[in-house]
Order: sequence, then C-alpha cells, then structure tokens
Amino acid sequence: MTGIYFVLVGLAFFGFLPLAIILYKRKLARKILATGQKAKAKVYNVYTPRKSAAETVYYHFMTQSGRQATGSLSTEIGRYKIGDELDIFYLPGNPKRNTMHGAWES
Repeated sequence: MTGIYFVLVGLAFFGFLPLAIILYKRKLARKILATGQKAKAKVYNVYTPRKSAAETVYYHFMTQSGRQATGSLSTEIGRYKIGDELDIFYLPGNPKRNTMHGAWES
C-alpha cells in the first residue's frame, strides 16, 4: 500500500506546484503595480514559435536611475510589434521584476 500513497502524494505535489507558481506570479504582479515605478518600455523583439497561439514580446526600458533594463511577456499573436511603446512598472531595487497591467490577470 505504500506505493500507492507515494504515487498519490507525488500527483498531489506536481498538481499543486503549477497552481502555486501562478498564484505567486499574480501576487508579485499586483505588488509591482501597487508599489513599483512606472516607465515607458520599447519593444525590440517579437518571437512567435511555430504552431503556437502566443508569442513572446521582449522590451527594454530606462530606470529612474538611468540604467537600462529588459523584460518580456507572453501575449496573443500580433498584439505588439517592434518599436511599440508599453507602460510598464518595475521595482526600483530590482528592475528585473517588472510587469504591466493585464499581466497574470492583474
């Protein structure tokens, strides 16, 4: 019987892990939107994998201290193109932590 318990515990863990990651990302996005610094970002690359319903948009922005930082987001195909400007928010102490309204259903 211990084998079946091991399998059930494993399934519960791996079933819970993706949910926990999504909830963490949502919470972080809300924190960044509430306490972060606003900046204008510019799209510099758009990657669309074959047979995919989404694409990855890469952008860069300048922090308030003058450093360049980058970010990315997944979105529906064709929503953004190279050169588009985005309103993003970032944590001043860690600009790698950045998001925009609508990300992770924020």
